[in-house]
Amino acid sequence: SNGPTSGSAGLYLNGVYQGRISFYARTTVNRRVIWARTFTTDELRTITIRNLATAGRPRIDFDAILVGR
Repeated sequence: SNGPTSGSAGLYLNGVYQGRISFYARTTVNRRVIWARTFTTDELRTITIRNLATAGRPRIDFDAILVGR
């Protein structure tokens, strides 16, 4: 979920930085897709979400990871 006390995270795919994701929202927002990617092969991948401990908003929450084919 996203909300007024939520900070940011760095997203890595196979150890390579993909960008910064903000979990901040003025009001609480549930069921928000924060990142999506389509792959054309079935190889094994590692996704890392690293909390950046944003000053004053150090918390991040995520509820699910959806993998489709």
